[in-house]
Amino acid sequence: MRLCQSGHMEGRLYGLDALRGVAAILVLLFHANATFGNLSIFSSAYLAVDFFFMLSGYVMARTYEPQMAAGLSAHNFLRKRVKRLWGTVAIGTLVGFAYFTLWAEVPLTEAVPPLLLMLCFLPAPSGWTLFPLNIPAWSITFELIANAVHAVSLRRWSTKALAIFAFANLAITAMAFARYGQFQSGILPAYLAGNLTRVLAAYSIGIVLFRIMRDRSPLSAPALVPTLLLTGVLMVGVFVRSIAFDVLFVALICPLLIAMGLGRALPFSSAIGALSFPLYAVHQPILHWIKMVGGSASIACVIALLAGAALAWFVSDKPRNRWNESQQLSADTG
Repeated sequence: MRLCQSGHMEGRLYGLDALRGVAAILVLLFHANATFGNLSIFSSAYLAVDFFFMLSGYVMARTYEPQMAAGLSAHNFLRKRVKRLWGTVAIGTLVGFAYFTLWAEVPLTEAVPPLLLMLCFLPAPSGWTLFPLNIPAWSITFELIANAVHAVSLRRWSTKALAIFAFANLAITAMAFARYGQFQSGILPAYLAGNLTRVLAAYSIGIVLFRIMRDRSPLSAPALVPTLLLTGVLMVGVFVRSIAFDVLFVALICPLLIAMGLGRALPFSSAIGALSFPLYAVHQPILHWIKMVGGSASIACVIALLAGAALAWFVSDKPRNRWNESQQLSADTG
């Protein structure tokens, strides 16, 4: 890796891209189990969200801390983040809105207010959930909060102070979720504060990991090992559900995965990495649609994957580049 003129590190981390994609697929399978059943082996895959938080901390520190030191304001940083996330999240929210209004027949007077709030990355408490139209949107909102805290304050902290802050938040999270028994409660209003410390813990550890490793992997492992480890640990988690397991996953397994992911990469790493966020943002309402029309969990997962892939292509630069090329060709031949 090398530094560009603006000071941030160039080059994609393809090993981490692969882990991001596998984590998104695991979350898909977790929600497929919650929607259809019969996939209980993936019922601990909610912890993949904590891996996302930590990975976000690492990548944001890698990409933006040098730019912030060079003068990038917190406002402009957050504007970039919202611009990057909003369109994809809005599509997932609108799919959920369509499901609730057209199929579940929720009156518009009840569905429109949550829609407007969620399109602004705001929670819309509705009985048992904070984000009724698209449940995974909770983590995206909380990640933006972590981004804001990072830009306003954490970027100025020493690595030692940041590590203390991270593990203090992890301890508070463990106490907050002790009665629930696990970290799987992002959608519950009663655990709003607990989820704030949850995201700050993992995100802050990610910043610490970047400052220590700076893309230099301290471990050497075959490219497939990190993805197998992530999948295997979360599948084993169903048999040892406890707060202690969740804490160990965040404090030990996630840093290990990031360290290993800085090494060799799989051939499909770039593609699966590009799939991860679109899949994460739209899969849950798609699962509900497929269930309501009588489809199976496998069909729903395949359709969600295809929708995520299509959206990943749409939000990439390829359609824009092809349009620009066609316009240039027309100008040259016109």
